[in-house]
Amino acid sequence: MDPYAETEVAQLMLNSNVEEGYLWQRNWDSQTSVSADTTHRFAWSEEKSVSPTHSLKISASSMPSTGVFGYWTQIVGVPPGQYAGMTLRLSASIMLDEVMGQGVSILVTAYDDSMNMVGAAGTQGDEVIQGTHYWRKYSVRLTSLSEDARTLYVYLVFLSGAQGTVYFDDITLTVLKKGST
Repeated sequence: MDPYAETEVAQLMLNSNVEEGYLWQRNWDSQTSVSADTTHRFAWSEEKSVSPTHSLKISASSMPSTGVFGYWTQIVGVPPGQYAGMTLRLSASIMLDEVMGQGVSILVTAYDDSMNMVGAAGTQGDEVIQGTHYWRKYSVRLTSLSEDARTLYVYLVFLSGAQGTVYFDDITLTVLKKGST
């Protein structure tokens, strides 16, 4: 028995391969930080994908104003205490097409019943995701989930001051437990 081995306990994302939907995908919401933003364009895309035919796309043909960013998000409920102390691994396959500026990021945040943040992990500040590349897998870990966590927010972000096109696919939020059972 390896006490450092991790076991996958649960997959928390709905529609993680973004295939479910009719005319528009299910379980994902697209938003911008400013309601009057006309820079960001969102699509449930069939242009590029890892699995089988769809991905989530954000594009910006010009640099948006400072502080303006676009994102896809999914909200996930957490049963009280069920995953306390365990690690969450957020992973996404990302394809970039001439993404300049600050680039893109993936982020998971955890909140308690009063919407106080009790945990967060993201790529911004740790890993620059920009340029042009075919599908690559990116991951972040939120270690030791708080027993107070009740709601998780997953964000796929086109950062402020970035332009180009990004595709996200195969987004997973996996609960990991240390030690073999």
